[in-house]
Amino acid sequence: MIEEAAAYKLLIDMNNWKQDELAAKVGKSRSHVANIMRLLSLAPPVRKLIENGALTMGQARPLLQLKSPEVQEKVAQRIVATDLSARQAETLVKHLLKGKKRTVTKGVDTYIEDLQDRLKMRLGTNVAIRVQKGNTGKIEISFSSEAEFERLLALLTEENEKNRPDETMKFTV
Repeated sequence: MIEEAAAYKLLIDMNNWKQDELAAKVGKSRSHVANIMRLLSLAPPVRKLIENGALTMGQARPLLQLKSPEVQEKVAQRIVATDLSARQAETLVKHLLKGKKRTVTKGVDTYIEDLQDRLKMRLGTNVAIRVQKGNTGKIEISFSSEAEFERLLALLTEENEKNRPDETMKFTV
């Protein structure tokens, strides 16, 4: 896909074409040409993941919303490491962007928001940290299906499972 995008860019530059003209020449829709070419604006390590087949176009497209190349790379690595679907990748990016829109007034809030973002990236789902008086609080982890719950449970208990006798934990959601 990245090679295709680079070829499209080269043809457009060499021939001074617009995307719709190129699309007509190569027999593709203008939106296909535009979407493929947008991948060129991703961070180089993310483009490499696409070239290697580790990341699909569907998984990569949401990363275009993230402006920082470093954040794009971290989120892309998280998507690959946790084998997120394209839809789960969209949800992860949406939650990360949603969390960034809040205005921060206190240093503690910044720290908590950073922790929330790290947990969101690690778990691939929305996480809320609520700090209360007396250094207590709650961590809320969202899931939208039993399969996602099982995935989160596996992530949260993977280290402890190795030391546990052969017992099965099954929760009904």
